[in-house]
Amino acid sequence: MTDIRAQITQLDQEDPLKAFRNEFVLDLKTIYLDGNSLGVLPKKTKQVLEDTINNQWGARLIRSWNEDWLSCKERIASKVAKLINAEPNEVIIADSVSVNLYKLAFASLTYQTNKSEVLTDNLNFPSDLYIFQELCKQSFPDKTLNVVHQDKFEDANANILNAITEDTSLVSLSHVTFQNAFRYDVKNINEKAREMNALNLWDLSHSVGAVPIDVKALKIDMAVGCTYKYLNGGPGAPAFLYVSKELQNKLQNPIAGWFSHAAPFDFSPTFEGAESIHNFAVGTPPVLSMKAIEPGIDIFLNAGVHNIQNKSELLFELFLQLFQLFLKEREYTISTPLSPEERGSHIALTHEEAYRINLSLINPRINRKTIITDHRPPDIIRIALTPLYLSFSELCEAVIRLVEIVDTKEFENHSPLKSGVI
Repeated sequence: MTDIRAQITQLDQEDPLKAFRNEFVLDLKTIYLDGNSLGVLPKKTKQVLEDTINNQWGARLIRSWNEDWLSCKERIASKVAKLINAEPNEVIIADSVSVNLYKLAFASLTYQTNKSEVLTDNLNFPSDLYIFQELCKQSFPDKTLNVVHQDKFEDANANILNAITEDTSLVSLSHVTFQNAFRYDVKNINEKAREMNALNLWDLSHSVGAVPIDVKALKIDMAVGCTYKYLNGGPGAPAFLYVSKELQNKLQNPIAGWFSHAAPFDFSPTFEGAESIHNFAVGTPPVLSMKAIEPGIDIFLNAGVHNIQNKSELLFELFLQLFQLFLKEREYTISTPLSPEERGSHIALTHEEAYRINLSLINPRINRKTIITDHRPPDIIRIALTPLYLSFSELCEAVIRLVEIVDTKEFENHSPLKSGVI
């Protein structure tokens, strides 16, 4: 253990991202490992919101629409575009992931009238599946939803490739799956979809800010993503959507709104859709929550995606080393792919007492740090590797607690009946 501690100390000392910890509000009594669900608060966000509330709203009032609020949605969208190597006129900040997915899926199925199948799988986020189920039921009864059943991630790419046929209208998957962090071979799937004249629509919620994304190289037609996980945009922060410029004038937003109009401030009684990415906007931008997104994105861009990915891989390697030494013999298992090309930036650690172990981490009955992870049924403890603010020593402390909780049976202090959201 002494050798490992020396190794961890060296990793922390040589960490090129260690200074970025100072950019965030961090509780020294807490180790936060749930950034794949909700990111932490950037210090700059507090300043931005204070200025927006007190000066822009409080003092400048409606004049702030012309002075900053209208332009900031374009500015922030262009920064998100940089994250995924899109052009500024291919991304907007708007609505939630579910609403954006609905808009793009509806537009795609309307465009692809001669095809009968929507393709996804059971690893997709449940709310994405809900959207497709109800679209096929309510609006496109001629379309069939094909949910490929994936038993193990080793076969996931091949199963999707085999399921894409000439009848496929739309292929839609989560880039990184929410449970075990499996990352799809996006490029090959999209190439097969294009061979069959199908469109592709990717949910980037668990990958943006965690792994490099290049929508051009990956041949992504459309994408949605959230900003409150690895981008630290705040609870319920507005989502983003991407539509390649080649598709924008072929697809029509099913929700005609004020900001999807070509000239919203002409107040015309007749709708004329914008011939741009703004066709997929709907209502007035939520200024306060939208402006809270920008500081987190700025930190990410300053740190650099490849530096972030490199540290994520080092964090995973350290966890794997500690797992082999201490956790494996205590009946923990890892259900996340070991290859960095096949995973995102969280770990699915499994144990038959996962729920109660998770509660013990969050609510220690002894004088220990609070360690915040989350639980996903039936037996997964998710551990987020967030390189901007997670240290190697903190990850080691978390492993020590995982050992202690099992060895002392501390988890027996908690009921197995689930309550709450984590």
